[in-house]
Amino acid sequence: MQESFHQQLFSACEQITPYLSGKITEPDESMLRSHHSGEAFFNQLYSQLQVLHPEAGKSYWITRCWDLATWQPLYIAFISVYGFKTLPDFNSFGQSQMGSFVTGFCFSNQKHRHGEVQELVPEAALQLNVLFEKYRTQLDQQYRCRPGFVKHLLADAIVNCCLRLKEFDPQLTLDDIRNNAAMWLSAFQLPLDQISRIEEKQGALSYVRKSCCLVYKTTQGTLCEDCPRFKNSSPIQN
Repeated sequence: MQESFHQQLFSACEQITPYLSGKITEPDESMLRSHHSGEAFFNQLYSQLQVLHPEAGKSYWITRCWDLATWQPLYIAFISVYGFKTLPDFNSFGQSQMGSFVTGFCFSNQKHRHGEVQELVPEAALQLNVLFEKYRTQLDQQYRCRPGFVKHLLADAIVNCCLRLKEFDPQLTLDDIRNNAAMWLSAFQLPLDQISRIEEKQGALSYVRKSCCLVYKTTQGTLCEDCPRFKNSSPIQN
């Protein structure tokens, strides 16, 4: 019996990382849901980060909350669009929390749309922009999370997803990666100045982020190789 699109998507997601585990079910009250308040969810996540990294401060806690809330939807969208030329319905999306991490997700229905990559990217951006603005507004009400603050974080996350495309299709050139990044950034109505930061040296892609995840503020943290604070960043091996 042939697997459904969602079954194939969930399998592909778990092959990328076991933390990206999905299912078809109605999201429960403990999850971050599309059409419900995320106050309790973010309050618990933020509190967990405070307990785990009290030394890091508010800037790190809110940055980490944003990154955790958005990483799964972005990964799912990229895997779905490039792997299956299909887009699930993020209006029915929910995601789970495990301690200080966001992992696991669900869709409450099996709606999806087929199409070419160039057709699906604008639709993915439309759905995710609505979802992410809901997250940002909720975080802003609780802890202050302004649009300009998340803009660079989101752009960097999108570019890093585009960099990973070369892992699955080694034939992609630097121009291919840049063009895909430009397509996604444009669809999200984000600045394109990050594109020039994508470089290739001796077959390895490198990218210097515009934003900082602030993990260096934690006791065990150091500057990431793609951090703008890291002056001598090394190429990212594919």
